[in-house]
Amino acid sequence: QNTLQLEIVDLEKLMQKNPGSNQIKEQMNLVKHKLNLLEQEDIVRDLKFMKQNNFENANKPGRWLAYKLKKEREKRIIHQLQDELVILQNNEEEKKKIALKYFEDLYRQKIIETDKIDQYLKTDRMSSIEEEKRNILNREITLT
Repeated sequence: QNTLQLEIVDLEKLMQKNPGSNQIKEQMNLVKHKLNLLEQEDIVRDLKFMKQNNFENANKPGRWLAYKLKKEREKRIIHQLQDELVILQNNEEEKKKIALKYFEDLYRQKIIETDKIDQYLKTDRMSSIEEEKRNILNREITLT
C-alpha cells in the first residue's frame, strides 16, 4: 500500500508537469484502482475477524466477569499489616490478631467522668430555659 501511495504521489507530480498527458491519467487511475482494491481486501479481512471474534466470544461473558472479579478481589486483599512494634506481618493469623486488637481498642468503652460533665453543664454557657418554654417542650406530642 505504501508503494502504491508513493507511486500516486509521483504520478501527481508528473501530472502537474504534463497536465494533458492521457497515459499518465490512465496509469494514475490504474494505481488508484489497485490501492482501492487493497483497502477493500483489508476491510473485508477485518470484518471477517470481527465476526469470528464476536461468534467465538458472544456467549461467554463468564470469562470476562471472572477476570474482572479476580482483579477486584486482588485490590481488596490486605497483604501486610503493622503490629505495635511497627513490624510488617504477612501471616494470616497475625493479621487477624492485629485487626482484632485494633477494633477492640477502637470500640472499647471509655470511663466517663460524670463529675466533669456535671461541672460543665453547671457553667453558665448554656442559658436556662424559661418555665413556660420548658412546659411547652415537655408537653405530650399530639397531632393537633
